Order: sequence, then C-alpha cells, then structure tokens
Amino acid sequence: MHADAWFAGKDGRGACQDYALAGAVDGRPHAIVVDGCSSSYDGDLGPRLLARAAERELLEHGARLDGDRIVRVAAGMASAVLGHALRQPEASEVLDSTLMTATFDGERVHVLVAGDGSVAARRRGGGVDSWTVRFPGGAPAYPSYGLDRRRRAAYLAQTRGARTVVQCDGGVLRTHHRRGFSPERFAFSPAEHDLILLVTDGADSFTDGTRPIAVEAVLAELIEVRATRGSFVQRRCSRFLGRTCVERGWKHTDDLGVAALWLGDAA
Repeated sequence: MHADAWFAGKDGRGACQDYALAGAVDGRPHAIVVDGCSSSYDGDLGPRLLARAAERELLEHGARLDGDRIVRVAAGMASAVLGHALRQPEASEVLDSTLMTATFDGERVHVLVAGDGSVAARRRGGGVDSWTVRFPGGAPAYPSYGLDRRRRAAYLAQTRGARTVVQCDGGVLRTHHRRGFSPERFAFSPAEHDLILLVTDGADSFTDGTRPIAVEAVLAELIEVRATRGSFVQRRCSRFLGRTCVERGWKHTDDLGVAALWLGDAA
C-alpha cells in the first residue's frame, strides 16, 4: 500500500484554502484532504490544523475516525497557535473547513466525508465508482459548527442539513437526498478496489468555456494512475492539468486538493 497527496490554487500554484496530505501510521497509509472557507477567519490555517489533528487521532484511536473529536483536537491546536488573538466567533470560524479522510484498519479502507467533495474508487476489474457530496448554495456542514451550538443551530435551522450524494455506479447516476449533520461514511475492500481517491469540490469547477464538465469525467481522468510509487498523485495531477486540460480546453475556477490510497496488487 502507498499514499500520496497534492494541492494547488486555481492557477495551479500558490497558497490556497485546499490542503492535502498523506502518510502512514504503524505502517498503514492514510490520505486526507480539506477545503477551508475563504471568507472565514484565517481560512488557510484552519484546514491545515484540521488535517494534522486527523493524523494525530489516527495515532490514538485507529482508523475509525470521529469528525467531532478531530475538530476538538484542532481547536486546541488553534488556541495554542493563535493564543490570545483567538476570540469568538473566530475561535470556531478558523476551523471552517471540510474534512475527508481515507484510513486502513488492516482489512478495509474507511472513508469519512464531513462537508462536500468527491470519493472515487477504481475497480480491480475495470471501471470507477464515485460519490459526490453537494450542499445547496455551496454551504457545506463544516464539522467546526459542532464547536459552537449557536452556529450549528443556525445552520440547521436554515438548511436542515440538506445535501445530495450523487453516486456513479457503472456509468449510471443515482442521486440520494440526505438531511442532518452526520458525515458520510464509506468502506472499501482491497479485494474489490485498488485505488481510492479523495478530491475537494474543486473537481466540480471545470468548464470547457461554454458548459461545465461533469465531475465524474474529471474523476475518471484523475484516477487514471499507472505507476503508483513515489509522488503518483502529484504526477497524475500535473499531467491532467498541464496536458489533458490544455488539449481539451478545460479550465477550473477553484482550488483543487487530491489525496489517494493505492491498495496494492491483487493477491
């Protein structure tokens, strides 16, 4: 198994609110992507703290991550970094960010999606399964809302936590409607899939200049990984943006963060 991650601003470089990291705990790889709210306090710092808090939770609690616990750990990190400068409402706003994680418990890959974004899983026999989580008005349910009862209550009163999950199974699209604050969870078997991809909602921002490009088409390109050693996500994203998109006239209008777990060759 092997993990890798990559992120960049909408111009393909520079600082942004998206962040991605990959690593291993006790020899088990993990992948994490986050997407901060650009209008929130220190919107580029919070996502990084959230991602690092998720890594810390892996050390202490294993692969079945808890989004509420992660955001509380990240809040402690934010307080330590910003100190007396951190006051309400900034104390919770600094962590306004989506959170997507893929972790391995020795048998299955567990994926958590708190907020919006896409998950793609490449079948060993060919084909890609994907799930894209979207929120009306582009206002995702950030796990940081759990730090402030008033903010969470206001969000739920306005939206009721409504979201859609668009599933692509064998090229067939199915739309599932959800309500509530709980994150989406998925589980994958290495016997069925060889590559799991996490992508921020930047994958939903591609256009050919006249019409949007279906996110499923973007995911199919991003997951077309051949060599899975070293910086395989960075190589694939660089080729996708620098060659495929140029040839097809595709452009994107948002930051992009990608992280992946390669689950190894079939036994």
